[in-house]
Amino acid sequence: MKGGGGRRAPARQALAEENDRLYTLLELSTLLSSTRGVDQLLKFLAMETSVLLGAERTSIFIYDESREELWSKVAEGTGRKMLRVPSDRGIAGLALRKGKLVNVPDVHRHPDFNPDVDKQTGYHTRNILAAPMRSHGGGVTGVMQVLNKKSGAFRPQDEKMLMSIASIASVALENSLLIESQINLFESFIESSIHALGERDRITYGHTVRVALYSDRIARAISASGRAPFKRIHYSEESLRKLRFAALLHDIGKITVPEAILNKRDKLEPHEIEAIRLRFGQIKLAEKIRALENGGLNPESYRSFCAGLDSDLDRIRRNITPGAVSAEDKGAFERMRRSVYRIADDPTPQLTETEYQHLVLAKGNLSDEEFKVMKDHVRKTWDILAKIHWPKDLKEIPVWAATHHERPNGTGYPQGLKGDEIPLEGQILAVADIYDALTAADRPYKKRIPEPEAQKILRDTAAAGHLNADLVTLFLEACVAPDGDELPPAGVGNSER
Repeated sequence: MKGGGGRRAPARQALAEENDRLYTLLELSTLLSSTRGVDQLLKFLAMETSVLLGAERTSIFIYDESREELWSKVAEGTGRKMLRVPSDRGIAGLALRKGKLVNVPDVHRHPDFNPDVDKQTGYHTRNILAAPMRSHGGGVTGVMQVLNKKSGAFRPQDEKMLMSIASIASVALENSLLIESQINLFESFIESSIHALGERDRITYGHTVRVALYSDRIARAISASGRAPFKRIHYSEESLRKLRFAALLHDIGKITVPEAILNKRDKLEPHEIEAIRLRFGQIKLAEKIRALENGGLNPESYRSFCAGLDSDLDRIRRNITPGAVSAEDKGAFERMRRSVYRIADDPTPQLTETEYQHLVLAKGNLSDEEFKVMKDHVRKTWDILAKIHWPKDLKEIPVWAATHHERPNGTGYPQGLKGDEIPLEGQILAVADIYDALTAADRPYKKRIPEPEAQKILRDTAAAGHLNADLVTLFLEACVAPDGDELPPAGVGNSER
């Protein structure tokens, strides 16, 4: 019995080792399935493979078919340096071409060994174990290469283990790359949508790019603040990407705004001024005809009448740019609105009600009706984004994007949300949105507000309850230098698209 037990000891040991390997592979598979980032996944995989096989280094090469190269996604011991080797050379290339595992106990006696890599890295390779990584369709997508077994040459058990790991890694890598490609596709779709909006309105395009930059800085400042009320809030890179998407899309609803409103620059557009000029000419002619029909034309009186109309037209032209109207000019426009002349027997006011309402605007260039249409872009943003079938981890984007005009005191739109009813990300977008509106230099209908004044307006707006005061304080302290130089220039995103 004793002798029999001795003969069974190696078998029990082999079984124990096999159980250990199976357990390790199961654990590795579980960890890999829970690791989403491709870089993080492969770095972890390389490290675990070196430990499991008792080797010095592991490299993971991706096959670039278009360039006929293998490039190192991960290469332990080389720092951040990327290795690129021809796919028809080296042991890794041999494993790629054959589609089979290659075990080389002494590389310096193997005809396919490529010493150039050792020369580049200063590393001395003794032996190599390389296994192809196959895609779901059966093609070889890369190679796992393990260098320098610490206790001699790589054994058959190591071969089995590496093939198993390469199989697991291939599936995980393919899934992760698929996810990344979908995200990249989605991001390029967003970029394309914003470019399309930019074709209608260049200013909106530049604005969205800058709001995305400012929002990112605010979120990173929140993560680094370490103080109330943001002490426990941290934005991961994935969360920052979602916030960037929301920022880029926050004005997508403007694509539904009529161009006459979206691209309006002055209180009255050139074609409206031309209509007034033509009307004034008709009034002059009608007045001349009326005088002739009533017994004769007094040249001096007629010249004075025409000069008055010309003066009125000049006054209109001086007041078409956005800004406050003097009491004298407002009174003159009121007189013009009340002055009615008969042209071809039709009563015609010198100024229409719409023209009058535009000219007496105290600020901005949109009438109440036009501003109502412009404000509706937020609801349109929600309508557009809510129709998209967002992945679970991106489903907050429509809400974040559509709440950038909500205000903590409940005076915002479109829902009139208050305080914590507004997601923090929507409040971040609001701060970035207003700051850019104040400091942008690319808006022909308003001048850029100097930095100190813009910061004061931002603080006053927060004090009035229209912005999150803690966010504004953090933004101005952590993201904006006193002269504003720490922020991207207001022209970013406008020169090239």
